[in-house]
Amino acid sequence: MLLGRIETVRQRLLAGPALPAGAEAKVFAALSALGAFLVHPAPEPLPATLGMLDSDIEALKARHQITEAAAQAAFERVLSTIEDLEAMEAATPASVRDLAADKG
Repeated sequence: MLLGRIETVRQRLLAGPALPAGAEAKVFAALSALGAFLVHPAPEPLPATLGMLDSDIEALKARHQITEAAAQAAFERVLSTIEDLEAMEAATPASVRDLAADKG
């Protein structure tokens, strides 16, 4: 879904006769953010904690929360770059978008 959104806007922007300034950079930024998100470690489920020291359980929970927050931040960066790209495409004059659609 995320890659599809990037690809749709990329085709519309890059196929047009007048490429908006910064379009290529925004496409690459979105793809880079998506790549970083895809290789980001996902939070693993907490293991069984029966018999573990409370301090060890708290350390596990803290690491889990940090990993989860980092994964969420990576996902939000992807959405932000895609929204920037879509905003650029929306700001492109309709005549340019129509010509790009005719080529595609």
